[in-house]
Formats: sequence, C-alpha cells, structure tokens
Amino acid sequence: MDQFTLGLPSRRITSYLCERDLHTLSVESVSSEARISSPEANEDGCNVVLGRINPYYISGFMDAEGCFSVLCTRSKKMKLGWRLLVSLQIHSHKRDLELLIKIREALGGVGHIYEHGSDSCMYRVDSLSDLAYSIIPHLDKYPLLTRKRADYELFKQVVLIMNNKEHLTEEGFKRVLSIKASMRNGLTDALAETFPNIIPVANPVVEIPNAQSINPNWLVGFTEGEGCFIIHVQKHSTLISEKAVRLNFQITRDERDKELLNSIILYLNCGTLKTSNNCKVVTVTRFEDVYNTIIPFFQKYPLQGNKKLNLIDFINAAELIREKAHLTSEGLGKILRIKSGMPVVDLKTPPVEAFFTTPLDSDMATTPDYSCTLGTECYGSLPFLPVVVYTNADSQKKQILSENLNKAGVYRWKNTGSGKTYIGSSQNLTKRFYLYFNARGLAVGSAKNMSISRALLKYGYSNFSLEILEYCEPNVTIEREQYYLDLCAGEYNILTTAGSLKGYKHSLESMLKMRGKNHTDESKALMSEAKIGINHPMFGKNTSEQTRVKISEAKGSAIKVTDLETNVEENVFSIRKAAELLRVDHSNLSKRFKGSNCFILNGRYKIEKL
Repeated sequence: MDQFTLGLPSRRITSYLCERDLHTLSVESVSSEARISSPEANEDGCNVVLGRINPYYISGFMDAEGCFSVLCTRSKKMKLGWRLLVSLQIHSHKRDLELLIKIREALGGVGHIYEHGSDSCMYRVDSLSDLAYSIIPHLDKYPLLTRKRADYELFKQVVLIMNNKEHLTEEGFKRVLSIKASMRNGLTDALAETFPNIIPVANPVVEIPNAQSINPNWLVGFTEGEGCFIIHVQKHSTLISEKAVRLNFQITRDERDKELLNSIILYLNCGTLKTSNNCKVVTVTRFEDVYNTIIPFFQKYPLQGNKKLNLIDFINAAELIREKAHLTSEGLGKILRIKSGMPVVDLKTPPVEAFFTTPLDSDMATTPDYSCTLGTECYGSLPFLPVVVYTNADSQKKQILSENLNKAGVYRWKNTGSGKTYIGSSQNLTKRFYLYFNARGLAVGSAKNMSISRALLKYGYSNFSLEILEYCEPNVTIEREQYYLDLCAGEYNILTTAGSLKGYKHSLESMLKMRGKNHTDESKALMSEAKIGINHPMFGKNTSEQTRVKISEAKGSAIKVTDLETNVEENVFSIRKAAELLRVDHSNLSKRFKGSNCFILNGRYKIEKL
C-alpha cells in the first residue's frame, strides 16, 4: 500500500524500505543493456546508472532543496536545561522518493527518509557522527554555491563543537547560540529572552561563484529543485491557428543569489535575468537558445528525478516547433496534448535517455560542450528507454526471476524476429514471470487463449526479449499499464483496457457453451407461468426505500469517494455505483481493491472501502 495515500502521520520509512530491500525502489538491478553511463563515471563526469548519482549533482540539489537546522529545546534532563539538535534536511515531492533514496545511498546510507505531509517526503540526517564524517566531508569537497553556503559554514561549526562535547559546558552552549544567532532563522523569542546577552558571530565570507566555478552536474541538481520547463500557448490573432507557442526554461531564486544566477547565464551563454514576485529568474525563451543550448545540455547531463518527464515533453514540443508543425491545427493539437500531459503516439522525437551517451568532460572548469544534437531514431516504439532489458529471455531466465523478486511494475515481451510486442503489468513480477516460463501452463486453461502464450510456445523463449518498462508501487500497476497501452499497445495485446475484458471477443465454441441449454417454447411458457401473480416470490410485498437501501448495502460494499481538490465526500454502496460516479470501468476499480482497500485514482479521487 502506498504510504502516502492515507495521509498517515509523519514517520520514518527507511526501515520499511529496508524490509522490502531498497533495491526495489532504487532499481539498482539494471541490466547492462539498459545502463546509460559515461565511460569516465568519475566524480566530475556524469553517471546516470540508476543506482548512483554524481556528487556535484547532490550538492546542487542540496543548494535547491536542502536546509541546515540547529534546534534548541528545553529539557530537564540536561544540565543547562536545554537540548541541542542538529540536522540536514532535504525536502521533495513524493514523486521523487526514489531520488532521495539514491541520494541517501550515494552519501553512504546515512540518515533516514520520512513521510512529510500528504504529498511530500524528507531525507534527514541528524546523527552527529553521520554529519561530521559523511555530510561535512562531502560538502567540503563538493561545495554549495548559493548563499546557503554561509549557513552551512555556521552549521559545520556547531556540529564540530557538539562532536567534541563542548556544547555541554555553559561557555560552549553560549558559543553555539552566538553561531545560531547569525544563521538565517536566528534565535527564537524564548532563547533571546533567556539569553539576552548573546552576540551573533560574524557571517562567513562566501565567495561569489563565477561561470568557471560552476560544475555542470551541480547545475543539473540545482535545476532539479529550482528549474522548470514551460510550454506557453497564448492567443495570437495574426496567426492562422490563432495560437502562439513559446518554450521557456527558468531557474528561480531569491534576491540573495542574484550574482550566482548571472554566472549561470554566462555559463550557458544564453538567457536573461528578470524579477518576479521579489525573486530573480533566469529565463531562456529564444527558440534557438532552447533548442541548441538548453536541450543538448540536459541530454548530456541528465536529470535524475521526476522532472525528466517534463523535459521529455519539452523536447517533443521543441521538435514540433522546429518542423513548423505548431503553425498547423494538427501540430498545435499535439502540443496542447503534450502540455496537458496526454500521450501523443505518433511523435518521432527520440527518447531523452537515448541522448545521454556522449562522453562527459571531467574538468569542472571547462565550458560545456553542446555538440550533441537531437537524434532521429527511437527505441522500438517507446518514447522511453526501458529500465531493464533482457535480450534473451531463455538464457537470462534466472536473472529475470531473481532481479524482479517482490517488485511491481510494467513489462513488455518483444519477438526479436517479427518485432511484435505484448505489454502487461503485475504486482509481483517474479510470480508472473514464473507463469510465463511454465510451458505446460501456457498450453492449458485460459492461458492457451492468450496470443503471447501461443507466441512464446511457437517461437521459443530464446526468440523473445523481456523489457521492464517501469517499476512502480503495487497499487498503481493497472494505471501505469494503461498508460503504456495507450502509448503503444502491442500486437499480442488483445485487450485495450488494462485490468478489463473490454474489447475481448469470445470464440464461437465459447459462446455456444455460455448459451447453455436451448429451451423449447413450451418450456419457456411453463417457466414464465410458474412465476406469474401469486406465484412470484415478491407478490403483494411493498419494499420501502429504506429496505431497498439495506438490500443494496447487503449485496455490495460501502465505498467512500473523496475529491481531494474540493474535499467533497460521496458514499455509495457498491463498486459499480462508485464506477458510475467516477465514470470509469467498474472492473478496473474491483481489481484495484484486490491490492488495497484505499487508493488514489487519477491523482485526484481518494477511494476507500468502509
């Protein structure tokens, strides 16, 4: 069950992840065919294997989303009556949970990941030893570039004082308060009242970074937190389509980091600095700069989190604009579909991951090379590179079964000879793959009627590759399968709706069996007369509305549907009624309830059994 769905109180989820094996979420078991990495893969190059993140990227992400906390709380157990707590915190949306897991692993597995509200999570390191021997050495070697560096230098002083136990003395404790007074949030009113003579220490002098001091991987991590890729569609009366399309890349920070943003503009050699709501914004809107500089940069130094999906849409729109397709109603329609998040199946834009193969510079002081350009080929029929590709299902059988143990996700069988495919999903991939590898099982029962079963038996496992399109939480497998079916349903897929028999046509033999016995007209007349008038079981009975509701409740399941945007709740007494209310297939809801009694539908509706 998705821990974020129920809005449970904040709690540590690292232990939960360890029980399931962190590899389940960080997907470290990526086969060599699906790994895309630089040969250098060192601390200055870029390694985009899912299990490892460049250290400069981590520092950039900390600059965007991290904070350093020095907290003083009253405690009768302490000699001075106060307890000091220090921590590094990195906040993120729950969609980037995997990113936080990878960051934690890259930092040596220190700290823990917690739920933080209904839609966010937090990575926190609060152990003195972990801060002193893992976090501080990392940030000293791969420094922060924003004004947050000043808070870090003060924070480091506090950690070192506490690590040496000096804060347990009155002198040491007041020294910590002097340092805390200079940090961004300063002293609380209670502390200032209790210790009125505290003098803040001088703020550390932070060197303003120039363009040459910016590492490209730091910039990617910083963009992951502070950047955005925007597709603007506005009215324009002079155009045939009456719509103007503009791409915009932005990085937003507060006034304190104005000099850094100017350095980023110099580093990229494009963009302007604007002011919006008391913030400074690096803005790149000129199409030539977007297409020839911004897009190639992020192809060479890839994003690691959920924002990569926005970049893919951004690139798809850029390709349409480059071909002038946005000037036609058809092309504009495609861009509007991209902007709304809907799949566009006939785009010829190659997958973003297919571009991340250029050898990367290891010298952080060099200007980035934007020589890589958009390609023209796509990986199969998918606009994404699969997470894992097993090129020979027969010889890699053991690897397939072991690497997908207790994992949920979407997979694709591909006939390497004909190119025909089949897309499916499972809450337990290994269990599902065991069924596929049971040749006898494929030849009997309902399995023998599946096209993929017949194809595997006919051509053999050695003529099939198996791709893991995506690992996901068990309660969203049907939703993710439907996404890929809409994107590029395989030739072996008989059904077009995930988790439903809609579209399936029974054979003539099956239909004859389902029809059962053919009664004569005489028999039908007798059966009808047997339930007419006083012979009908409900003859003379008037069922009240209250009784009808009770009957409905007894036959069905009480379901509560909550609109998370409007907070409007609706109670119904069957899954079918809930499906009618939400205008979805009731069999889809039934299947979702088998895995969980509570889940989120389409990111908006919370559905739970009462």
